[in-house]
Amino acid sequence: MGIRIDQLDYDGNNTKFLESVIEKLGKKNSRNILYRASEQESLERILKHGTDRGGFSGKKSWGYSELLSKELLHEDVIFATTEAEIRYGEQNLEFQTSLKKFSLIERPLLLVYDSSYFIKVKEKQYAFKNPKTKHESLIAVFTVTKLKTSPEKNLYVVTGAHDCGKTATLEFLRGVYGYNIQKEAASLALDDLGSKKLGHDPCMPLKKIYGKRHICPVCTPLKFAKLALKKQKELEKLASEGSLLERGYVDIIEFYTRHNKTKDLKHDKFADYANVFLLEVMPSLQEPKWGKSKQERTEEARRINDRLLKMYTAEGFNVSFIPAGSVEERAKRIHERISKNL
Repeated sequence: MGIRIDQLDYDGNNTKFLESVIEKLGKKNSRNILYRASEQESLERILKHGTDRGGFSGKKSWGYSELLSKELLHEDVIFATTEAEIRYGEQNLEFQTSLKKFSLIERPLLLVYDSSYFIKVKEKQYAFKNPKTKHESLIAVFTVTKLKTSPEKNLYVVTGAHDCGKTATLEFLRGVYGYNIQKEAASLALDDLGSKKLGHDPCMPLKKIYGKRHICPVCTPLKFAKLALKKQKELEKLASEGSLLERGYVDIIEFYTRHNKTKDLKHDKFADYANVFLLEVMPSLQEPKWGKSKQERTEEARRINDRLLKMYTAEGFNVSFIPAGSVEERAKRIHERISKNL
C-alpha cells in the first residue's frame, strides 16, 4: 500500500491545523504519531526513501548515540514533535515544534510517522529502530497551502533589548512622521502598581523581595506577566490603524521565560502584527545597572535580542532588523519599510 498524500490549508493557527490533521487521521491514533516539517521540494525524495534525509551521496554521520551504543547515520534520524509537544509549544513561545517551522518554509510539507518504529535518542530527535522500515513508518504526507491573511488593522512593533534606543526612535517617528505611538504595556502596568513595585535599588544586584503587597516582574513574575498581557491587550484594542507599539506581547513572554524555567504562561491570541522592527544593540547606549557593568549589560542585551528574534519568528511574524545608527537613520528605515507595505 502506498503512502497517503493529502492536502491541508494553513492560516497560521497551529492548534487549528493540528486538529485538522488529527481529524483526517482519526483521533484514536493521534497520540502515537510523530510530526515532522519538511518542504514540498523534497516530496520525490521522501516517497523514494521514506524520509527527506535519504538519497544523498556518501554516508553522512548523525553522531554517536550513548543510548544505542553506536554511531547513527544522518538519514536514520529525524527531528519531530508529538501532539503533546505541539500543544505545549503553543503556550510556550520559546519551545520549538514542527508546526512552528511552517513560518520559515515557503511551501511546507507535514510528514506523519508511526512512533512505534522509532526510539528517542535526544530531545525531539528519533532514530529508526530498523532503517529498512522507513516507508512502513510513514503514515501520511500532507502538502500544506499557506493562506494569505490580512490583519484586522495594521499594527507595528518596535522592539529590542534594554537601552536599544526604542523610545527615542519612536518619539522621532511621532514628531517627524506623525505616527501614533502606544507606550510599552509593561511600563504602564508598573505605573499602575504604584508603591507596590518599590524596593529595588537600580545600583545594586536584583534580589527578591518577599512580601504580600510587593509586585514586580522579578519577584512575582507570573502575576506581573498576566497584568502586563492584559494591559497589552487593552492597548492593541484601542490602537488606531498604523500605530506603532513599543514592544509587543512576545516581549512580555520573553521576559517571563527568561527568568522562569517552567515556561508556562498561557495567553489569548493577540494582534497579527503587520511587521516587527528589531533594533540592534548599541554598546554606546548601555549603562551599568542592577549590579552589572556596561559590558555585561551589552552582552545580556544581545542575548535578549537573539531570543526576541527567535520567538517573534516562531510566532510567524515578519521581523525587520534595524541596524545601529542615529535616531534619524533608524526612524527613516522604519518609515520607509512601513510605507512600502501601505
